[in-house]
Order: sequence, then C-alpha cells, then structure tokens
Amino acid sequence: MSPEQRPRVVLDPVVYVLALPPYFLESAVTDVLSGVSHEALELVTSPQILAEIQGILLNAIGASLEESTAVICRLARLATLYVSPEESIALIDTPAVANRLLEAAQEAAADYIITLEPSLLKLDKWHGIKMVKPKDFEFWREEPWTVAEEEC
Repeated sequence: MSPEQRPRVVLDPVVYVLALPPYFLESAVTDVLSGVSHEALELVTSPQILAEIQGILLNAIGASLEESTAVICRLARLATLYVSPEESIALIDTPAVANRLLEAAQEAAADYIITLEPSLLKLDKWHGIKMVKPKDFEFWREEPWTVAEEEC
C-alpha cells in the first residue's frame, strides 16, 4: 500500500449491526466508521453485504422494513467503494456470508476484513487481506462517525 492510498476495509455484517444505535456494542467499529467519514479509510461494501445486514436487522433484531432500509441507505452512502464481485468464492462452508466478504475484499483489493467470525479469523491472512477483530484494528481512533439522514 502506497503512502497516499488509504487502507481499504470490509466490515462483517454482524459487526456493522453491533455498532449501530441503539446497540453500540462494538465501539471499535464506530472508530473505523469515523476513519471512513474522516477520509482516512476506504469502506468497501457490496450488494450481498448490504442484503445480509438488512436480513440481520429484519430477522434477528426485529427492525421494520422502513428502519432497516434507512440504515442500509446510510451505510451505502458511507461506503467509498461499492463492488459487485464477479468471482464466486467457496472457501468457507458456514456461514456463507464469510465467502461474500472474501469476494468483496478480493474484488476491491482490500487490506482488511474486520470481523468476529472465527472461520475468517482462522485464515489470519488470505490473498494479502488481513483478518482482524474490531478491537485489534487500531488504524483510526477519533470522533464518532456521522452520516446525514437524507433521502436515498
């Protein structure tokens, strides 16, 4: 990574949800999102990652369709790199979303996948992409992130 290139990060959908209000259970992720909003990091996402986040919000959290769509809109706007991976990866048996994270990271030439998923963390590094827990990613620490709640 050259000095002028910002690190590219892919966030696990569960990690996103843990960082959202009213949960705020993963404060390290809000630090990462601050780094994105302050243009120190590039956030990578994909349609598959956003769909997984919405599924967690609807099915596990019990958010309404309106609430979950608003969150997805804000996260999509926050992302600095939106990819639609063409290559399918089947490296990890379960959960399937782990492969979607690898696909997005590979497509974007990401530097990190920030995850709590043991199957990804076991990889440690894959194709030059480092797997890290949110609390272990210390590239950025500053003010909380904010994204305007505009119409999508």
